[in-house]
Amino acid sequence: MGGRDGLRSFVALGTVREGAPYHMEMTPDFRPWRRDVDWTDARAAPITPLLPRMAWSRDGAWGAKLRFGLVRISAEDMAVIEEAMGVE
Repeated sequence: MGGRDGLRSFVALGTVREGAPYHMEMTPDFRPWRRDVDWTDARAAPITPLLPRMAWSRDGAWGAKLRFGLVRISAEDMAVIEEAMGVE
């Protein structure tokens, strides 16, 4: 955090459950929105080698797309990520 190198890896993989977002109280004055997720057992995978293989990153703006939390990814791109993260 705060460093210049950045992690630039996929570090978690999950599927968002049906249902509306809800507030989670972390402190009295910090209540972020949350969604329930079914997490998949996976290992971290560097993103740079995957970029040329995925449709959503071909325009070069992949970093901006990932800044907002939930991102819809095609089945083809998800297969690339799952393979890199060791998901069977």
